[in-house]
Amino acid sequence: MRRFLPLWKVVLGVFIIALTATHASAFRSRTNVSTPGMVRIASDPPGASVELDNLNVGVTPLTIGNVRPGFHIIRLNKYHSAYAEYRRRFFVHPDSTTDLGTIQLVSTLTGFLWVGSIPPGATVFLGEVNRRGGRRDRNLTRRGRSSLFIGGLKVGKTYRVKVRREGFQDKIQEYVQGQGGMALFVTLNPVTR
Repeated sequence: MRRFLPLWKVVLGVFIIALTATHASAFRSRTNVSTPGMVRIASDPPGASVELDNLNVGVTPLTIGNVRPGFHIIRLNKYHSAYAEYRRRFFVHPDSTTDLGTIQLVSTLTGFLWVGSIPPGATVFLGEVNRRGGRRDRNLTRRGRSSLFIGGLKVGKTYRVKVRREGFQDKIQEYVQGQGGMALFVTLNPVTR
């Protein structure tokens, strides 16, 4: 008499064979070496030190070749200067160039502004000017009365100052904050009736 295997053993064997074959092909595809890619990066200001996965690879502007596909971390730093470190995680595709663009490094320096006026006691408004797509954002906030000292202003940023006193014409001026202190002295003209 012939003995047959129970059906569940046959089904289990076929399932194990199929599962083993699937995992083996997936393992082979993960262990295949993909064609490396490239990474392009620049910074403003240029000359920032570039680290890719904690390895120093040069200074900006820079094109890094032979980068393995997958996720990486890039770090830009201008050592011995007043710029904040920039860090970003990104993905490199096989056989292609990943362009990270020009990274605007942020200054950590601050400066101050002194505003004086004739007549004294004029109200001083101040706001940072942002240029986005041709639009100029002028969010001015009241800061006090002249003579006035304003600290903590970002170096390299453009600011708009408005000096106002009742009975006088407003004076509006834009300036770029430099290192240290800046002074703005205005003479307000009376309103003619």
